Amino acid sequence: MATNAAEVTAEILALARALGHDPKRCYEYVRNRIAWTPTYGVINGATGCLMAGKGNDWDQSALLGALLRASGYSVRFVKAIVAYEKAMEGLAAK
Repeated sequence: MATNAAEVTAEILALARALGHDPKRCYEYVRNRIAWTPTYGVINGATGCLMAGKGNDWDQSALLGALLRASGYSVRFVKAIVAYEKAMEGLAAK
């Protein structure tokens, strides 16, 4: 993910402040108020995702990361390949 995709801007800092710098409230804001769009890669970045009220997985991750950074938390992004068949088997066993 591009470094500036999760940049803390004035808009993101203001939202983090409004959310009380609470990581749970930051997560819930992104989960409940940002619509998902079916695209690949960073399209809008954190600020664009916030302004548009929508974004793909990468954009939403960038927004959450920026909100958490603005709240004083360390954030890093990782990329992994998930074997969905194995994951589903593990869920079914529980």
